[in-house]
Amino acid sequence: MTEDGSPDPDETSNTSRLIFLGFIIFLVLGTIGTAIFGWFVVKDVRILAERTDVQMRALAWGAVVHACEYGRFPTSDAELSRVMLPESIPCVPATAGWWPVTREEALRGQAIPSMPAAVDLLETAYSSDGALAPVFESSGLPTLNDPPTKELIRGWLIMCQNELVEGVS
Repeated sequence: MTEDGSPDPDETSNTSRLIFLGFIIFLVLGTIGTAIFGWFVVKDVRILAERTDVQMRALAWGAVVHACEYGRFPTSDAELSRVMLPESIPCVPATAGWWPVTREEALRGQAIPSMPAAVDLLETAYSSDGALAPVFESSGLPTLNDPPTKELIRGWLIMCQNELVEGVS
């Protein structure tokens, strides 16, 4: 304080600087904390998306395996959950790449998921006679978009439907 009772300009300036510095430190720490939190959330979502994709790919390839063996697609969750995923299938598409012919290709080298668990986790719509390919949905779970898994497996199933079930080449 000065002799006349007014605040000392140096003390006011120092106090203002400390408040400003405290505010800046708060903002920087908040930004760093938010970035770290976001990184962990994105990592967890990506792991879940990869797991969902493997399960969708397994179910789709299971439907292709079933169509290869029986000439029709599965018509229920129970039927699809009983499909064993072999190393490869004898049904080779007329055009290479229309659908995978090996489990390695279908699952992108990932571990084989439990078919009953995958059937329970994902939503599937079936045709009553097995003439149409089943439609798989992720039940709100995240999926990968490189390539878009739902579109990719839908392509496998439509081509398999056209070639194996309907006999169209």
